[in-house]
Amino acid sequence: MDVFGERWRDHARRVAEDWDARVKERDWVLLPGDLSWAMRLDEAREDLRWIGARPGRKALMRGNHDYWWQSLRKVREALAPGCEALQNDTLSLGGGAVVAGSRMWAPPGLSFAGAMELPAGSAEAGGDREANAEADAKIFRRELGRLEMSLKALPAGSRLRIAMLHFPPLDLRFEASEVTALLERYGVTECVFAHLHNVKPEARFEGVLNGVHYQLVSSDYLGFRLAVVAEGL
Repeated sequence: MDVFGERWRDHARRVAEDWDARVKERDWVLLPGDLSWAMRLDEAREDLRWIGARPGRKALMRGNHDYWWQSLRKVREALAPGCEALQNDTLSLGGGAVVAGSRMWAPPGLSFAGAMELPAGSAEAGGDREANAEADAKIFRRELGRLEMSLKALPAGSRLRIAMLHFPPLDLRFEASEVTALLERYGVTECVFAHLHNVKPEARFEGVLNGVHYQLVSSDYLGFRLAVVAEGL
């Protein structure tokens, strides 16, 4: 990861030190994707062992760069005890809290060009995507349906409803999108997401919109420290 800039130097050690110091065995750690650069599951096993060795219980989800994540059954078989794979479904965290996990895709019209320190024209930075607009729209519609399938499975009466997405549901303007409308419809209270890296220090991706608290939890955005979503579960 050092190829992405100085801020990534020795990142695994920094994450482990914070994680190991703060997380208790009964805590849940949510990991919303881009977990390993591996291309195949057998190549990802070392990274999965590293995650499994950390304290706490973990909920893992696929990101757009997790090419090794193909068969959900095989992924679940490869995970260490205490690790759970989420893919368009839900997981009870105890204490009336539940998380719905779905990778999603970038909602049409969102732009992150002004928020990220990336080379001009980079797709991640919101460069020219006109050639991919039709394909992106098709993927987005499919992923939106999968997200709703996950949200429909949230049990009635859960006091804390968390949506764990890989792609951001909104940009710096913090305006409504089809994704945020869906989260509101199903009573989500917290939404964590990732995908964005090398975000400028002054760009803020945390706040409340129509009763839903949104947090960007990409590791470099947090300074390789864990963010607290909820306490006292």
